[in-house]
Amino acid sequence: MPDEPRTHPEGDCHAANGLTISGGGHYEITVKGHIDEQWADWFGELSISHDECGLTTLSGMIVDQAALHGVLAQIRDLGLTLISFSLNVRGNAGEE
Repeated sequence: MPDEPRTHPEGDCHAANGLTISGGGHYEITVKGHIDEQWADWFGELSISHDECGLTTLSGMIVDQAALHGVLAQIRDLGLTLISFSLNVRGNAGEE
């Protein structure tokens, strides 16, 4: 079978949803444990929220893939366990 260009099964849905190749957008990152508020400045403009199950969610705009990798490195450096992270497409609405 000849090599054919790979296409995303959703077609151009990423462009239609406002996603760009830069990877910037509104992210939600969940880690195990509660991050103390003293670390809030270290995570910049990301908001920190805790739940009753012992998880912390960092959420907010991350400008590009490099910034995302920086946040993930900070999580690693604190010895936290990454539970999940996701790009919240709805969080991008109206934000440029």
